[in-house]
Amino acid sequence: MGVGRLEEELLNVFSGVYLFQVESYVVPLVGSGFELIAHLSDWYKKHHGENILRIIIYSGHAASAGTTSNHWDLAGRADYNGRLQGPKLDWWPIRSMLNDSDYVADTCFIFDCCSAESLALGGSDGDELIAAAGWNSTASTDIR
Repeated sequence: MGVGRLEEELLNVFSGVYLFQVESYVVPLVGSGFELIAHLSDWYKKHHGENILRIIIYSGHAASAGTTSNHWDLAGRADYNGRLQGPKLDWWPIRSMLNDSDYVADTCFIFDCCSAESLALGGSDGDELIAAAGWNSTASTDIR
């Protein structure tokens, strides 16, 4: 999708300006849901506590089945009409697992994808959300 440079710049701001510890993770195409859950579970165990702010950033494609849907799919590709292509993973079970974690900390989700505001529909448990695209709109990396 061409967002690597933008993500790198954002990570550099977090680490260079705010002195946050940062790391990047690319969701694999094979076993994406399982691998993401495993990665986030380990990451949550390492980074939790009273004075911790976790910032989770997702840049890619996403689609919701509507405001009453019980799933919100993330994917690495979308066709010209915005329909997700290839492997997909449903964010809601992952989010539920994170919310039920014993490893609590303040969390901010930054989602740069179509229908990003769907994240707010799933309940937040006090988490913060920055949604960088509108409902049923197509995201672009064109920063002109």
